[in-house]
Amino acid sequence: MIMNYYESGTTAVVKPGRKPPIEHDERNSRIRTKNNNKISYSSKLEKQQELQHTKQLKNEQTKKYTKIIFGIIVVFGILFLLCYQSSLVNTRLNEKEKLKTELSDIQKKNEQLKVNIEQKMNINTIEQEAKEKLGMQKIDNSQKVYINIDKNDYTESSTLNDTKKTTNKSWWNQFLNDLFNKK
Repeated sequence: MIMNYYESGTTAVVKPGRKPPIEHDERNSRIRTKNNNKISYSSKLEKQQELQHTKQLKNEQTKKYTKIIFGIIVVFGILFLLCYQSSLVNTRLNEKEKLKTELSDIQKKNEQLKVNIEQKMNINTIEQEAKEKLGMQKIDNSQKVYINIDKNDYTESSTLNDTKKTTNKSWWNQFLNDLFNKK
């Protein structure tokens, strides 16, 4: 297969199954390639600009994706916190209800105990239990004994405390006297 380069005026022979040769045209610093009987021209600057442009696009896309992913993570975190908070509130409410039921049970038991105490404190039930269980009887006049007590006051004042105080003082005085009057 013979191809002519009309711009440069050269001809090249390309065998089937081989890559076309690459020629460098120094006049306008362009690379010419022959691909599938087509000739494409692109400058090094254009390729570099295209590469930079594609890198910028990729960077922008990755920034977009990272922002989106970060936003999703933040939303997920907020939803997780809300769910966690609601679960804590639920557990606290359940504990509160449980404590309320326990309180009502204890109050019922307390009321029952009060009723039992009132029943047992009734004078009639006390007399009945004393007669039945202990075999006690009501007191008769024959069992009563009266004692006459004089109305005189038989109290004595305690002088022991005064003597202890004086002995303590005298002991201390005696010690001081012994200490300073030694000859």
